[in-house]
Amino acid sequence: GDVAVVFDNKKQYLSIGLFDPHSPIRVRVLQHNEKAAIGPELLFERVRKAAEAREGVIPPDTNGFRVINGENDGLGGLVLDRYGSTL
Repeated sequence: GDVAVVFDNKKQYLSIGLFDPHSPIRVRVLQHNEKAAIGPELLFERVRKAAEAREGVIPPDTNGFRVINGENDGLGGLVLDRYGSTL
């Protein structure tokens, strides 16, 4: 895939995301309304926020849970689960 920038019919910026020409969902939006650079910093920040959102919610005796939940964590199309020490 590639990075895709989406504009409306008046050529106004709408969003930026990841493009996959073979997927039924052609663009997985990573940022909308405000421009953002797509790179390691953005991904690191989204993963950090996802981990922060789960702090205090997951019981300490649980060893299986969803670490990243796609669009809800601003990482469309990415799902990451933890089972014990395996990601």
